[in-house]
Amino acid sequence: MIFEGCSAQQELQSINDLKKISFGQTVPKHSLLLLHWFAKTVNIDQCNIITLTFDPNTRFGSHYYGDCEDVLLPLPTGYQYYTVGNLYASTSHELPAYIRHPRVEEYQGHNSDRIVFSAKKQNSGVYRINRVYLTQHQGLLSKSYDQANTYQLSTELLKQIGQFSSVNPTSESELKELKDRFHSDISNTQIADLRNTWGNHLICLGLMLFIVINEKYLLTPVNTFNAFNTRRSGSTRDTLPGYGQGNRLDPNSLNSSELTDGDSNDDNYDKPVNHQPFTRFLAKLVGLVVIVVIYVFVLNLIFLPETVQIADYDAYLSVVAKQGKACAQLHVKQHFRHWGEFQYSWVGFYILSEKATRPHKWQGQWVTKFVHYDSYGEYHVFEYCSDTDAVPGVNVRFMKDHMEIARAPSRPSLEFIDTCSRLYIYLYVYTTDAMAKLKKNVEKIAKQHRAP
Repeated sequence: MIFEGCSAQQELQSINDLKKISFGQTVPKHSLLLLHWFAKTVNIDQCNIITLTFDPNTRFGSHYYGDCEDVLLPLPTGYQYYTVGNLYASTSHELPAYIRHPRVEEYQGHNSDRIVFSAKKQNSGVYRINRVYLTQHQGLLSKSYDQANTYQLSTELLKQIGQFSSVNPTSESELKELKDRFHSDISNTQIADLRNTWGNHLICLGLMLFIVINEKYLLTPVNTFNAFNTRRSGSTRDTLPGYGQGNRLDPNSLNSSELTDGDSNDDNYDKPVNHQPFTRFLAKLVGLVVIVVIYVFVLNLIFLPETVQIADYDAYLSVVAKQGKACAQLHVKQHFRHWGEFQYSWVGFYILSEKATRPHKWQGQWVTKFVHYDSYGEYHVFEYCSDTDAVPGVNVRFMKDHMEIARAPSRPSLEFIDTCSRLYIYLYVYTTDAMAKLKKNVEKIAKQHRAP
């Protein structure tokens, strides 16, 4: 069975089933560390009865979980669900250091993965476990669990994971017996790499991670010689899915997403950490700011209504666009004394095409019909909006005694507007890309502060 996107009712029975989960893609790799700790912390007797070794109400950040979303199976009488794995709970400091601060960066948690278990307190005071689930929060700051990536864990799987805590980590013979038990092809050099990465006391954890992630495509016993070992450069990173013999796949048949399941981001590995994505993001963000500043400057320089003086009067004329229509504005001083001379003056809107020699589509209005629009400094602004479309070539002329005494400049040419449109599209693409990446980083930070 392949448990990708399975519901909570489907059960992982063994390490082989655990290999079929896309850790690092749909499920955080940190959840494997949480599983290792939980399997080591519970007791499983010969009758496969699981009991807790701690109080789920007060220890390790564990607390009651109501399952209001009905993600999990209904509970038997007397049982209730608990959840553990919150890295920011008041008692989460009791969790081991390798859970809270993993030595390998790619296994660091973002406080999303959880183990949920149903337990019932016995007369002896010990809590008996009925079911165990591996799950994770879904969405930004969500308290709900992701049903598509919730897995029920069998008792047998917990027993198998527990074996990676039951051997003496300093005994090479016990370590060899453990890897042979799970039919691992790991070499002595690779085990030495794991010791350097995780330390002697966590070498068994490192072995479990190697088997689940690096050997995820090795699902049956393999006793043949691993040809890939002859190509090694002495690094755990060299053992990637798709190499070797037996049931391993050919590397040429794997896609890029499958090749990312191996270990990464540790100082002991050959390949350095790639910071280019974040660097590119910062470069784009800086570039976006520069483009916005230039774009706003150009728009203000070109499209800011230019006022022209009306003859020798303390009055000025401009043309602006509002809701797609051309509007004429008169800027006059507060104590303007020549309104009587403008009593029979009017403004006309003209559109002059590039090929036409005479203006056409004329529309006009008496100055006395203008209405007060705004005031600034020592000027009042009076405005009249026409039915003339604000298209390239439109201009407004002030007429007095049947003579033109002022003309507001026409709008920019069609070519310039086309250039500005292209600049806007370019800016929009930059904004969308940068904001998407910024949102991703904000989500990452927010998950670290998610409520239990």
